[in-house]
Amino acid sequence: MLNKPTITTAKMPMRIWAALHASSVALRILQVISAGVVLTCFTAVLLYLYLITHVRFSQVEYRMGNEEPLPASMPFYAHSSAEFVSVTFTMEVPRMYPRVFKVVPDDCIESMIINNQTVESEALPLCPQFLEGHIYDLHEYLHPGLNTMTVVLRDSGGMAALAILPKFDMPFFVIQTALYLLAVSVAILMPWKKPHGCR
Repeated sequence: MLNKPTITTAKMPMRIWAALHASSVALRILQVISAGVVLTCFTAVLLYLYLITHVRFSQVEYRMGNEEPLPASMPFYAHSSAEFVSVTFTMEVPRMYPRVFKVVPDDCIESMIINNQTVESEALPLCPQFLEGHIYDLHEYLHPGLNTMTVVLRDSGGMAALAILPKFDMPFFVIQTALYLLAVSVAILMPWKKPHGCR
């Protein structure tokens, strides 16, 4: 029994070969587009995670001793003209708000009041080393939405300053980084995957 002749690429009609080549190129283009869509979607997810965990400060004002309050911004800093400086502001926290915050004063933290509740901590009053600060667990005093906070600083002269930085647990950043690296890997590898049935 005679074997059927094998049809090679060289013997294919040019139109069929061109059609196959065009479909392969189109598939490659679709893969590149899909990789871009995957990367864009994951970037959007990470942006969403950032927005739902981002803390905003507004209506910041400070008072030097018994003087009239003056507007300010966070991080706060101003030339001190009194021993005690009271900084009051609104802190908007999202639903997935951090539990702990690093509070960095210059010079000392005398007291903190959040939503009319005095923060009870062994680290208050506190006079840390310059720019070192202290980490406080404030989740018992905060709630999603707007929170009013007053920090009383004790200053020995020069500049009075205050910075409040949210601190997230390590698993949050591990998961966030892993998701982004996975998205980048998929986006890079997808365009180079051979189409099914192609040699």
